[in-house]
Amino acid sequence: MSVTPISLATVSDITFPQTLVIPPVDYTSRDHASLVNDMLNLIPSYLPEWTDRSPGDFGIVMLELFAYVGDILNYYSDRIANESFIGTAQQRQSVLNLATLLDYTPHGNVSATVGTPPGVIPTTGTPPGGLQFTISQPAPLPVLIPGPKSLGGPTQVSTNPVGGDQGVVFETTQDLWIYGDKVSTTRNWTSTGTANQQFVLGSDGTAWPTYIFTGGSGNQTIQVGTALNPDGTLQSPVTYTLAPGNSLVGQAAGALMYTIVNNNTLFFGGGTSGNPGNIPPAGNTIQVVYQPAPPGTYSGVVSAIQGRSQIGEGIGISNGSPGQSYTLFGSPVVDGSVAVYVDEGNGPYAWTYYQRLIDAMASENAYSYTINANSVVIIQFGDGIAGRIPPPGAFITADYIQGGGALGNVAAGSLTNVLQGPSAIASVTNPLAASGGADAETTDHIRIHAPLSITAINRAVTLDDYAALVLNIAQVAKAAAMSTAYNAVNIYVHPTGDFFAYGNDANGITTLTNRVSALAPSISNSAMTGYLDDKKMVGMSINVLPPQYYNQVTLKAQTGYVPINVQATVQVLAQYHQTTIKSQVIAAIQNLFLFSVVDFGFDISLSSVYHACMNVEGVDYVNITGLYRNEYTGGLGDPASGGGYTGWINCAATEIPQAYQVTVTANGGIPY
Repeated sequence: MSVTPISLATVSDITFPQTLVIPPVDYTSRDHASLVNDMLNLIPSYLPEWTDRSPGDFGIVMLELFAYVGDILNYYSDRIANESFIGTAQQRQSVLNLATLLDYTPHGNVSATVGTPPGVIPTTGTPPGGLQFTISQPAPLPVLIPGPKSLGGPTQVSTNPVGGDQGVVFETTQDLWIYGDKVSTTRNWTSTGTANQQFVLGSDGTAWPTYIFTGGSGNQTIQVGTALNPDGTLQSPVTYTLAPGNSLVGQAAGALMYTIVNNNTLFFGGGTSGNPGNIPPAGNTIQVVYQPAPPGTYSGVVSAIQGRSQIGEGIGISNGSPGQSYTLFGSPVVDGSVAVYVDEGNGPYAWTYYQRLIDAMASENAYSYTINANSVVIIQFGDGIAGRIPPPGAFITADYIQGGGALGNVAAGSLTNVLQGPSAIASVTNPLAASGGADAETTDHIRIHAPLSITAINRAVTLDDYAALVLNIAQVAKAAAMSTAYNAVNIYVHPTGDFFAYGNDANGITTLTNRVSALAPSISNSAMTGYLDDKKMVGMSINVLPPQYYNQVTLKAQTGYVPINVQATVQVLAQYHQTTIKSQVIAAIQNLFLFSVVDFGFDISLSSVYHACMNVEGVDYVNITGLYRNEYTGGLGDPASGGGYTGWINCAATEIPQAYQVTVTANGGIPY
């Protein structure tokens, strides 16, 4: 080997010869094979004497190792670029971060509830809503079914456990007293001697203060005496009776009568012919003995919510630093159920939730929270500029409900297992199905609707604005809007949860209608409490409706989905099982109509059906002989003449398509 010194000029000539032609850079050549190929093509330009291209050559091995590293680096650089845009990001955390930049807050799990939904008036014959508890007989004392704020509460029930699962758990949201056998309570007042005295029954703060007026005199006794004896009896008692028809009109001025107004208020007259009814003398004691419920009341109904309450969970001790964060131990957490308390030495004190801490003043007891990709809730405190810093040593606790989701939409009569509650409970059930449960917002839903949220900027002007804003409601999965007049908008919504893929049967449509009816008051309400009431244009009337199916033969609209019939003949390759390929083709066609795919106004093209069928491995060729709406008779021809083969299913803005009758005939292959 020569060790003769070489000048820099000589090195330059050898390394960069004047005749070297460097090919343009191909920026799309980024995978391992392309990198290896590009480097092999450059060898003659730099080292023409290197002619060995065998895999065992050390130089080739080094090139392949370099290409391997380059392939990995290019992959990660592509992934980084993809994760920087909401349209291409795949990781949920990336999508959540980008949604935050757009000031969009994805919703978490929403709990189902049992009972008649708020704002919905039950029809005649509708069973009572909520959880219906029945206590054991006899029951000489009232039984408390505790809610979340009572000792031993809340009462928990569930569906029947399956295997190691405890079932779907629901909790009562308020106290329920079941009064059992005849129970009476006594109230005493002193008459002022004035006309038209009123006394509210059931307001004395006793353990079971409820008063239910039965319309007669059977559940209350009214007496007036000169004074009250030490044993609680009246001196010189005079009994007053319920006025006929619960009205003093036409009675004598001094009639010893009373009425019950507002179903819970004792009312005496004015002592004149124009204002009949005797006035209890001033200073006399008015004693009322009433039953809070009819005798033999062994059952009662109370509302309930799906999930398990976590009360007073210790999440950390403040170290006094700015921007502290703590995580809740349970997940998933029901949207809107989190409450945070800070104990600075005088007991827990509730702090105020802010969607953005930047909106809080430096002195405000503010907190916020985010939900990461693993459904873990992270509580965040201020930095002394935006939100107060919890002082050092302060004990931080949180209340929340763990659970929620579409799994809470259980069927009627399924909540029969008591997990936690008084021993006097004999049975429990839910006469109505639970509704309103929704899973956390999916990544695809965030990807689509986060950009839409800033198009409306919390104001509904165009029809698209109405639909975009309604999609921010956790219980709404799909929405469309149509104008019926210059000052009226129909908003068609589909709730989250099950998609009724078994056709427009009565049960499915009834359930769909009930869920939309439950959502309607929360979206638009004449009492100005609806979601859109402060966002719509002045004077705009909003009507919330379920998806509509417009029958193009009868020219009538009805609640439901557009049933689409598909008929196909498939030729199976010789080495594939015929029945297996047939099943896979049917599944491929049905996948075109998945709830996550279709939407209001969704179109189904003939080419998309062909493409789906031909993508099934083992299909030689396919012939689509029918693609039509179910109201047509089918076959080839003009739909106006009864045919249904149009090559394109076009749904109106109020319609959602569904696979109805999918018929596939398979030929060839291995039959069995």
